[in-house]
Amino acid sequence: MTGSLLNSILHILFPHWCAICHRTLTAREQHMCNHCFHALSYTGMRLEQNAVKDKLAGRLPLTYGHALLYFENSRIVQALLHQIKYRNKKRLAVHMGRLWGEELLRLQPEVPFDLIIPVPLAAAKQYKRGYNQSALLAQGLSKVLQVPVREDIIKRIRHTESQTSKNRQERIENILGAFSVAAAPPPGAHILLVDDVITTGATLDICANTLAGSGEYLISVGSLAVKI
Repeated sequence: MTGSLLNSILHILFPHWCAICHRTLTAREQHMCNHCFHALSYTGMRLEQNAVKDKLAGRLPLTYGHALLYFENSRIVQALLHQIKYRNKKRLAVHMGRLWGEELLRLQPEVPFDLIIPVPLAAAKQYKRGYNQSALLAQGLSKVLQVPVREDIIKRIRHTESQTSKNRQERIENILGAFSVAAAPPPGAHILLVDDVITTGATLDICANTLAGSGEYLISVGSLAVKI
């Protein structure tokens, strides 16, 4: 029995559903149906000048910025992030990281990054959730870009309140002092900091500046989605 025939039989016996609309997936679809996949709001951003860099301009020393998707006015992007963040869709997160990595390769075939660092969660929050969604996105990126992920460099040293209902200043005050550098990256390394979504940019702002204050590095930031 060929692998494709076996996969088809398994798909009939154990069907998978779209993480967004819950339609039954075909054998060729992964995690999302084609309708939802093509309805995602892709940014088409270049690395050098874009809305992510504009949002963080003057707040941190930034080489590149990027986001794969626009968050607002897209029910499907919001649903995607909800599934990744709160519904234990770990394989979906890695899959989206791979798609994001493929887009970055299209923009920059010669990968400029030496390390990928996901924004860490507080230990209690990660224990409760069971995973860090930013780390899963980073794993997907790593598979495509062939760049190592380091989760030991930046640590979250205190619990913070939810950022959801806070404005930019409140978010900065809430997250200030929440990170520390636990291990030194190689001198001069180009580091890609990864988060799931950028709203005000406060979390990446504090995280990146904590890293920048510990040595001489090139720092870029990216998120799966950005709110403009």
